[in-house]
Amino acid sequence: TGIFENGSFFLMALYGTLSAWFYIRKYQQRPDSGTHGDQSDSFRLVTLFPEMVHPTIESLSSQASQMIFKKKAAGSSGGTGVGNGDGLPTSSSDNPEAARRRER
Repeated sequence: TGIFENGSFFLMALYGTLSAWFYIRKYQQRPDSGTHGDQSDSFRLVTLFPEMVHPTIESLSSQASQMIFKKKAAGSSGGTGVGNGDGLPTSSSDNPEAARRRER
């Protein structure tokens, strides 16, 4: 059972890619704006896949988001999170206009 047998290399590459994407999307510090992560629409999870599977990925990520954050929304007083197509909620202020203002 070596590293290149039984598809383990593929799984390792997939795990590395998704881990790196998640770090950049949510945790990487941006010194120019003082925020964390890249919340632009061009860096959504769905953009890692070919366009022909975008509807499937968006559907799966929205379902996962609803399942994951249903418990969190039930425990909070007002669920203001809005899904952004990558399975993770964003605040309602994360629209293109707000992103453009933050970049200035």
